[in-house]
Amino acid sequence: LLRKLLIEFTKSRARQTNDNALVESKNGAVVRKLFGHAHIPQRWATLINAFSQAHLNPYLNFHRPCFFPEIRTDQKGNERKVYRYETMMDDAV
Repeated sequence: LLRKLLIEFTKSRARQTNDNALVESKNGAVVRKLFGHAHIPQRWATLINAFSQAHLNPYLNFHRPCFFPEIRTDQKGNERKVYRYETMMDDAV
């Protein structure tokens, strides 16, 4: 009887099975490359977390390139965004 009163949850985003996609991709690309894929023991977790927050997060956020679009209009009047490498910038520039 109580099971009928429970709310049935749906996916929060359509066609997305995991909402941690950005975090997991960052772990795979940077964090796991540095620390490896092995389990991190609990006694080292606070030290590794402090190191990651102090050194990896500023590095990742500082050197992330940003593309700026140029809007080009063709002969038919259709607008198209073009992301050129010449207009790419990061925070170091």
